[in-house]
Amino acid sequence: MSAMDKTVKTRKYSEDIESGISYNNLTETQEQALELINKNAQLEAEKGRSLERLKIIEQLQERLDQQQAKMAEMQKIGAV
Repeated sequence: MSAMDKTVKTRKYSEDIESGISYNNLTETQEQALELINKNAQLEAEKGRSLERLKIIEQLQERLDQQQAKMAEMQKIGAV
């Protein structure tokens, strides 16, 4: 019966180690998930800033086009 006890104890010990490894892996996985969440948040923030800059660029392009149209009109008037 003591041989059986040793076998059971060894199994239990092995299971505890495997559970510990799984727990450590789970913790690592959770840390990786948190890193990904943070990076996704950073990417979303950067995407928002990029979209704002794109809108500003488009507005400036429109203003430039308007100014060029005004200059062309003024040149026509001056040439007549």
